[in-house]
Amino acid sequence: DVLEFWLDKGVSGFQLGGVDYLLEDINLTNESHGSEPGFTHDQYGFYNHYQTTNQPGLPGLLQHWKEVVVNHTGDGLFTAVRTTTSDLIVDKSVPVLELSQNIHLLSRLGRGFEAQQLNDVVQTWINQTTNTTRPVWQYHQGFSESDPWLPLAQGAEFLSVAAQNEAEESHLKVYRELAELRTSQSVMFGSLDLAVINSSVINSSVFAFTRVKSGNPGYIVAFNPSANNVTVDLTTLDNVSGELTVHLHSTGFKPKKSKVSSNGVSLSPLGALVLTYVPNKE
Repeated sequence: DVLEFWLDKGVSGFQLGGVDYLLEDINLTNESHGSEPGFTHDQYGFYNHYQTTNQPGLPGLLQHWKEVVVNHTGDGLFTAVRTTTSDLIVDKSVPVLELSQNIHLLSRLGRGFEAQQLNDVVQTWINQTTNTTRPVWQYHQGFSESDPWLPLAQGAEFLSVAAQNEAEESHLKVYRELAELRTSQSVMFGSLDLAVINSSVINSSVFAFTRVKSGNPGYIVAFNPSANNVTVDLTTLDNVSGELTVHLHSTGFKPKKSKVSSNGVSLSPLGALVLTYVPNKE
């Protein structure tokens, strides 16, 4: 009734929040103690919440709600913001959610995170997905011709598409090239390896990963989360050749070079590089 009320008002779709918590165990089983330290029995983190999150009936409930939306609108959007990566939220035989989002993935890092922390968060996500070779990208990379339903950020007029198109280099131009890279064979179907590499500066490691598919160029993405200029040896990664080609760099990156030696790659503070190479044969 609630969905139909708003659909009758002209709403064309819904984005749900907290869907993980919609159902509880049908037997109302008590939660068991979790393994996280630092919590007492009267705190939420003390329990594992297996009985109150991601219950087996969830896909069926969401499917029913989606049918209500589709039957009313024809093609209304039905999506959700997820707080976990549990497969229980999706019945793989029936497409229920469109553009399912996990907003808590990078919010766990906070400010001033280190390479190892970033690696751990990404690895946690990868470990809970069913296919590491072909990620599920958001349709249209998140762009839309529709009016925004959330307020624009402060200073949006200075960060507009027009302004970034006119700039010599901009985040938008970097993003476009990254979106194009998503269609490459190595990214779509290649292997994925994550690494944390010590740099020339003490306590300033670099987060890096490779995407490699036989018969295609290999890709390395390297990110320096520190406030220091660092140099790293990327030959510690498997099958990396001696010379790398700079395919893309973050805005303001210095120094700008087209070719770099894999055993001495320089990264500016908070800078990132996308490098291509011919993988060495094993």
